Amino acid sequence: MDGWTSHIPESPSPIDRPRVRDLLSTRLRHTRVLLVTAGAGSGKTTAVAEWCKRRAFGERIAWVSVTRDASPAHFWWQTRHALLSAVVSPSTVGGDLANSAGQPPVTRAGKAELDRLRRTITMIGAPTILVVDDLHYLRDVGVLEQLRDLIEHAPPDLQVVLVSRSDPAMRLHRLRIRGELAEVRARDLAFDTGEVTRLFAEYDVTLSDPQVRALLDRTDGWAVGLRLAAMSLEPDAVDQGITRFTGDERTVMEYLTGEVLSHVPEPVRRFLLRTSVAERLTVSLAESLGGGTADALLARLAREDELMIRATRDGREYAYHPLLREMLYHQLSLEDGALRDQQHGRAAAWYAAGGDVAEATRHALLSRDPEVSVRVLLTMTIPEILAGQGDTAMTALRETAGRGGDPLVDALHAAARHAYERDAASLSADVDETGRHLAGLPTDVAEAGQTALSLLGMTSSVLRTGGAGDLDEVRNVVRRLREGALALSPAAARYQPVAETHLGVELMWTGQTAESEWHLRAAADNAEHQRLEGLRTQCLSHLAVLDARNGALASARHRAESALREVGDTATAHLALAQVSLQQADFDQAARHVVLGLAADESMMDRRAHLAVRLTAAELLLAHDAPAKAAATVAQVRAEAEETQAGTPLLRHWIDLVEADARLAGADYATVAEQLRDRVGDGDLLPAELIRLAQAELGLGRTKQAEQLLQPILAEEPTSVAAVEAWLVQAAVQDRRHDEAAAEDARRHAMDLAAPERLRLPFLRTPGKSRRIELAVDAGAAAPALLEALTERELTVLRYLPTMRGNTEIGECMFVSVNTVKSHLKAVYRKLAVSNRREAVNRARELHLL
Repeated sequence: MDGWTSHIPESPSPIDRPRVRDLLSTRLRHTRVLLVTAGAGSGKTTAVAEWCKRRAFGERIAWVSVTRDASPAHFWWQTRHALLSAVVSPSTVGGDLANSAGQPPVTRAGKAELDRLRRTITMIGAPTILVVDDLHYLRDVGVLEQLRDLIEHAPPDLQVVLVSRSDPAMRLHRLRIRGELAEVRARDLAFDTGEVTRLFAEYDVTLSDPQVRALLDRTDGWAVGLRLAAMSLEPDAVDQGITRFTGDERTVMEYLTGEVLSHVPEPVRRFLLRTSVAERLTVSLAESLGGGTADALLARLAREDELMIRATRDGREYAYHPLLREMLYHQLSLEDGALRDQQHGRAAAWYAAGGDVAEATRHALLSRDPEVSVRVLLTMTIPEILAGQGDTAMTALRETAGRGGDPLVDALHAAARHAYERDAASLSADVDETGRHLAGLPTDVAEAGQTALSLLGMTSSVLRTGGAGDLDEVRNVVRRLREGALALSPAAARYQPVAETHLGVELMWTGQTAESEWHLRAAADNAEHQRLEGLRTQCLSHLAVLDARNGALASARHRAESALREVGDTATAHLALAQVSLQQADFDQAARHVVLGLAADESMMDRRAHLAVRLTAAELLLAHDAPAKAAATVAQVRAEAEETQAGTPLLRHWIDLVEADARLAGADYATVAEQLRDRVGDGDLLPAELIRLAQAELGLGRTKQAEQLLQPILAEEPTSVAAVEAWLVQAAVQDRRHDEAAAEDARRHAMDLAAPERLRLPFLRTPGKSRRIELAVDAGAAAPALLEALTERELTVLRYLPTMRGNTEIGECMFVSVNTVKSHLKAVYRKLAVSNRREAVNRARELHLL
C-alpha cells in the first residue's frame, strides 16, 4: 500500500485564481511557515498545488500528502525522500531514492527515520518549500511536536507550508510571536463575486449580480458547494435552481455526509442535529438545545473544522455552514420530526427570555405547538408590530406563513400581518375571528389576548378613520394594563406604551391637551425604557405639535427634530416644525416642512396630521396675502375631514380658526362675528376664537365689545401665542381710541411675551404700527459687546427667563436635568455681568439678545 506521494498532486482548478496565489505568496514572503487551514472541499489543496506549479522564484518544491493510516515511520521516511527528490538528482540519491517507490523497511523505526530526516535537512543548500498536505490525518501529538521542532531548527533555506482541515496540535505560539508564522483561513479561500461569475461561465451559466450574491449567501463561498451548484443548474432556470440548491440536495448531502459527518463521534453528531434548528449559536443557546455543557465542544469544533462550524469575530457566537446546517436539519426531520418541533420550542423560549422578538416568533411558529405560538404572538410579536417596529418580526411571520395548523394561531398570525401591512378591512375580520377562539387559555394569556384584540381594533379604526375609536374604551385598556390581572406580566409592559400612546394621541385631537401631554410623556418614557424607538418618536412628534400650538416653539423644535433623526419622515413631526417656522415667520422653512409632511408616509396615526399640514399650507397662503386661495384650501380640508370621519374637535377648531383668519384678511368681519357671537354666552369659545371675534368686532367699529372680549385673555395669558395676539389686538383697540401711550404699552407687552420663543407671525398679521415695531426690533441696533459669547444652549435658557417657567420646567422643555439648567444660568449671569433673573432679562434686552 502506498500511503504517500512526493509529487505535487494533479488537482486542476476549473478557473485560474490569481487572487489566492498572490495571497499565498504575500503571506509566505517574509515568514518561514505558512499554515493553510479550511474545511473539506474549500479548495485548499488545489490552491496550494496551483501556486506551487506557478512559482517563478526558483524554489524547489517537496510535497508530502498524509493519509489516514500513516505511521510515524512512514511520515518521516516519505518527508525525507520528498526533500531529496526536490533538492538532488536521482543518481545522487541512489538506492535510497529507488526505495521511495515502495514502502520503507518494516524493521526501520520511526526514530531512525526521524534522525535520517534531520541529517537530510542539514544538506539543503537551495531555497526549498516543503508542503505537508492533509496534516489533519496526523494525530500523534508526539510526531507533531517533533515536526514543530524540526521546523524551528531548520536552515533558513527551508520554508514549510502546512495544509490541514483544522489547526494541528502543535505549539506554534513561538513562531507566531517571532513573526515567523503566517496563516490562510477558509474566509481567504472562499470564492469572491468575480470568481463565482467566472466559475459558472465555465459551465455555460451566466449569472446576474443578485444571483451571484444569493449563491455566496447559500454556500459561503465554499468551493465544492459552488462546483456542485454549477453542475446542477440549468442555464435557462437559474433562479429556480438556486432556490432548490440546499443542504438536502442529494449531491451536497452525499459529500457532507462522507467528508464531514462520517468522521464525527455519535455524541457530537447528536449535538449537531439537535442544534441545527438555530442559524447562529451562543454557548447558552447550544446548551439549551443540546442538553449539556457546550462551551468546550463548540470551541473544539470551530478549531478543528471551519466548514462544520465557525466562530464569529468576537468569539461570542458560532454558525454552521449554511449547507451543512440545512443538511443536518433535513436529517433531524427525517429521523425525529417530534424532536425537531420540541427543539424549535426550546429555541423560542430561549429567544423570548432574551427579548429577541423575531427569532422567538419564528421558532414558536415552527414548533407547531399552539400554546407556545399563542403565547409568543400575544406577548411579543403583536406588541412589537403595534409599536411600529415590527420589520424583523414581520420577516419571521412571512417565513412561517401556513405553519400554524391551529385556528387561534392562524387568526393571530393573520392579525399581526395585516396590522403591519395596514390592511384595515382584513384586520377587522381577523379581530372578530380571533375573539371566537380565546376561550380556555391560561389567565395571563387570555388577558393578553383581550388587550391585543382591543388594541388591534383601535389600530383598525385608526386605519379607517384616523382615530382609535371610543375614548372611554381606550381609557379602560390603559386602566386594565395598570391595575388588572395582566398588570405585573411582561406582556403588560409591552402593551402599556402602545395603549398610552393611543390615549395621548386621542386626547390631543379631542382638545384635552393637558391630559394628553401627561399620557404622551408617560408613554414616551415607557417606550424609551422598552427600547421602542418608533413609539417614542411618535409620542415626541405629538408632544411637539402640542408645544407648537401652545407657543413653546423651542421645545417643539427640539422634540420634532429628535423624532426625525430617530425614525425619518413623519407627517406629525413635519407638522410641528412647519408650525414653529410659521410662527417665527420663516416661511421658506415652513413651506419646506409642509411639502415634506405631505410627502411623508402616512403611519397608523397620521391621517389627521396630514389634514393639519394642509391647514398649515393655508396659513402660509394667508401670510403671503392670498386669502382666497387659503379659504379654498380650508374648504377642501373641511370636506375631507367630514368624509373620512377624521374631523376631531381639535381639527375642527383649527379649521374654524384658519377659515376665520381668511375671512378677516378679506375684511369679511360680519361673517366671522355672526359665526362666533352666539357662542359667547355659552362660554365655550376658546381664547383664540375670542381673539378672532374681537378682531371682527373691531373691524365692524365695535371697539368696546372688542375690548371686553379681550379682558379674560389679557388677565390670564393662557399661552404665549394667544397672549401675544390678544395684546396686539388690544394695541389696535387703543390706536382706534387714539391712546398712543396705552397702545405702545400693549405692543411692548406683546413683544416681551414673544421674545423668548421669537414669535413674529402675530406682528406680521397685525397692520400698522405693530408690524413696523416688530420689523424694527427684528433688525435690531448694534449690540454692545458681551464679556464672552453665549453658547447655543445658554441662549436657549436665556429665552425662557422672561416666562413664568421655573428651572425644573425649563429643564423638561430642553430635556435636561434641573442641575444642567442651573449650570447654564450661572454661566449666563457671569457673561452678562448680572446676579439674578430679572437683571439678566433686562441686560439681554439691552444687548438685543431678547
